[in-house]
Amino acid sequence: MNETARTPEVDEGAPSHRLARVLDGVAVAEKWIAAALLVLLVVVALAQVVARYVLQQPLASSDELARFTLIWAAFLAAALTQHGDQHIAVLLLRSRGSAARRRRLRVVANLAALVTAVVILVLSVETLSRSALVSSPSLGVPMATVYLGVVLGFLLIALHSVRNLAALLAAARHGHGHREDGEALTDEMRLT
Repeated sequence: MNETARTPEVDEGAPSHRLARVLDGVAVAEKWIAAALLVLLVVVALAQVVARYVLQQPLASSDELARFTLIWAAFLAAALTQHGDQHIAVLLLRSRGSAARRRRLRVVANLAALVTAVVILVLSVETLSRSALVSSPSLGVPMATVYLGVVLGFLLIALHSVRNLAALLAAARHGHGHREDGEALTDEMRLT
């Protein structure tokens, strides 16, 4: 299944086309960074198991590193999911009705994601500024570095939501359907 096929199409003449192209590039970086973080998470967990059960010397900071890595990976992956307009959906509702109704549901879903992302982004920026002077106990990493993953993740979710909304609205104006109307929905149902 081609992930980019689900991404809403953006009219090349639309002003949002430049934003869409930039966010497509950002999504590629998100994918590689999230994948690298997951590999790091597995390596750290494996090292902890070997150190604890084979060497009888547990690593003091591996739990903390794994936790921080998971935070960053989770929020980057959430942003990547929003980029592909693959957020959680009730397929029963999403698969019924006309193409216009399904498009409206996608607009509502992306608006909900945008509003949620902006609210959490504002709150997480406040948390980030309060945690600037606090360091993690084991690694000594500034907690602002850890919380920056949340801020970045929700910023990207908001940007991807705007991109998706622009694509959906442009498609509605031009009367274009999306792959989601048929083939991608079948793919989604097969995955569940």
